[in-house]
Amino acid sequence: MSGFDFGGKDDERDERRRDEPDVFGEPDDFSAFADDDDTTMPPEPARRPREDAFDVAGFDDEDDADRTVVPPASGRRGAPVRAVARQRDHDSGDEDDDPRDFGGGDGGGAELPPRRPGGALAFGVLAALGVTGLTGIGISMHYEPSTELAHASLRALEQDQTYGVLLRTLHWLGASASIGLLIVVLLGALLRGAYRRRATFAWWSGLLVFLVAIGLGVTGELLPWTQQAVAATEVRTGIVGMAPELGEPLRRVALGGLEIAQPTLTRFHALHVAILPLMLLGALWLHVRARRHMHGRPTPGVTFAQGLVGIVVAAAIGYGAWQHFRAPLGEVYVAGDVGYQAWPEWHFLWLNYLLHEFPAYDRIAAIWLPAGLLGVLLLLPLLDRSRVRRFAHPLVWIPAILVFGGMVTVSVIHARQRPVNEPTMPYSLEWSSTERLGYRLLRQQDCLECHQYSHGGIDYGKQDHDAPKLEEMDPALSLADYAKIIADPATELQTDDMPAFDFLSEEERRALGAVLQRLGRGD
Repeated sequence: MSGFDFGGKDDERDERRRDEPDVFGEPDDFSAFADDDDTTMPPEPARRPREDAFDVAGFDDEDDADRTVVPPASGRRGAPVRAVARQRDHDSGDEDDDPRDFGGGDGGGAELPPRRPGGALAFGVLAALGVTGLTGIGISMHYEPSTELAHASLRALEQDQTYGVLLRTLHWLGASASIGLLIVVLLGALLRGAYRRRATFAWWSGLLVFLVAIGLGVTGELLPWTQQAVAATEVRTGIVGMAPELGEPLRRVALGGLEIAQPTLTRFHALHVAILPLMLLGALWLHVRARRHMHGRPTPGVTFAQGLVGIVVAAAIGYGAWQHFRAPLGEVYVAGDVGYQAWPEWHFLWLNYLLHEFPAYDRIAAIWLPAGLLGVLLLLPLLDRSRVRRFAHPLVWIPAILVFGGMVTVSVIHARQRPVNEPTMPYSLEWSSTERLGYRLLRQQDCLECHQYSHGGIDYGKQDHDAPKLEEMDPALSLADYAKIIADPATELQTDDMPAFDFLSEEERRALGAVLQRLGRGD
């Protein structure tokens, strides 16, 4: 028995049915219905192939030939329509720049190939950090973390080891290149707006990598225990002490006391070779994890461009160390030898300029300005909530360019104002411990303010009145004779031009005599 009788048995019922609103189609179109006994169903309409999903937007094959096509996620209702919208946004540059959203919102679709230099340049950062880390391991095998031997151990590395100078220069250039490339990568991410939505944690972890790299540079500079190292550390720890409330306690913790001494060197050495490298590895791991979350998939293998950038950066560092540069190693620091003017690294020149030009606002320039800039960078993901991440908001990238340009300009200007320090009298690694003690006393007691020493065509110190030059000292005098002269020159030399150093111990006066003997022999 059929469900519907079309033989006209109930004309009134048919008439009423025709007059009712039709919800199925045309009023007289009942072809979609069949008798219960009729098992024949109309053929299912053929589905459009997946590759034709974008044709509903009017794309033709010729236009698609040079277009990056984003296919829809399979198994989802309305995927072709959403894919068309995503394709339109991609071609016009208005997409959200979240690769996972290209496939339906959960990573189900294909991702667009990266077209940014930041990913490849990051491998340049890794290459520079790798060079720095490997050479640092080599240097640590020769370094002695002692105020007495730190400088001598590095001088011995350069003089006694075949590639000692190259090893230190590679370490120095690698550290500088790492910070420079990190600045470029972070600036590029800032201008692209690569700190919004899923990129927020990647932005924060990148800032952490940069801060740890700066910390490695600050702690590593003190390790050679030179005049420049100690003077620069005094400036930086003084800036820390300027911070309100916790500044002075933090400064004492960093120094291990009230002044830079052996505890300071020990703490900076531990930070530089153990604590901060572990923090750097942790920050890099967090950054990789954040980028995996941002892309919604495991990190892909190294591309040709990324590997090439890493090789080029490592080769450039090696070529520069071999041909053009040499890591500076000044003279050893001696407590009490004052007057040396420190000079910061290139990335701190802008801050040093502000401290020199605006001394009345030193706390603002040294504490609040850097803290404010860092705070703005950390809060950018919360301040700029735009969904489009192709470029940063104009209120972000315009001030960023102005501030960065101002830093570069000020640094270039200040680089020409580098102070010229008086040359410091050198010493030989062949000297005995007694002679090295005498060398330190010679500088601590300002003997070079009256006695000049000439060596290798360079004059060290000043000559006052009739004071003899140090290379003219009589090597035939015994240590006991020198000790007597130093303790009471008025009696021994019959002169009042030289002050008495009777407050020095007998051992110290003999040590001064030993170095005077050495200088008199011309050794």
